[in-house]
Amino acid sequence: MAKMTYTNKPKYTVETGPVDAVCYSVQDLGIQDTGKYGKKPQLAIGFEIDQRIEDPESDFNGKRMVKWVTYNWFWNEKSNLVKAFMSWFSVVPTAQELKEGIDIDEWCLEKPCTLNLVQKGDYVNIENIMKANKNNKMEPEISSDPPAWIRTKMIDSGTWVEPGQEPTIEQAPPMEDDLPF
Repeated sequence: MAKMTYTNKPKYTVETGPVDAVCYSVQDLGIQDTGKYGKKPQLAIGFEIDQRIEDPESDFNGKRMVKWVTYNWFWNEKSNLVKAFMSWFSVVPTAQELKEGIDIDEWCLEKPCTLNLVQKGDYVNIENIMKANKNNKMEPEISSDPPAWIRTKMIDSGTWVEPGQEPTIEQAPPMEDDLPF
């Protein structure tokens, strides 16, 4: 397996290739500007991977590393989110389930999987999510609270709600008429 070391301190080495993981967080990012493709509803899924931080001077020493993947939140046979669900669970929500609304947390949270991690430039990214191997009994060890970069995206889209507060109509992201749902 190849190894990738981040250049900023402290250094954490992430092994690429297939790695056991567990979903620990699912976050609705609201409507995000994707650049040349315009504004799209997005979802971020966070995974704890079976690799630990080894840095005695860090508050995170001994903790699992985490990786995130972001998807446009569309349900059709061409969407990357549906492809990920097919690879991870071997099924996707039915048309009836989608019509009634699905609980994405129920589908993903605390579910083990195998991630294929690949090096792209200076980063190690999730290439795909696969069904967990039979020996993967991982359970989340850390809080599902979103990290700062996720909170920033949610604040920018208007979807962030402070803990303990109820969302209001004013906090809902603007909807575009051409969205397919």
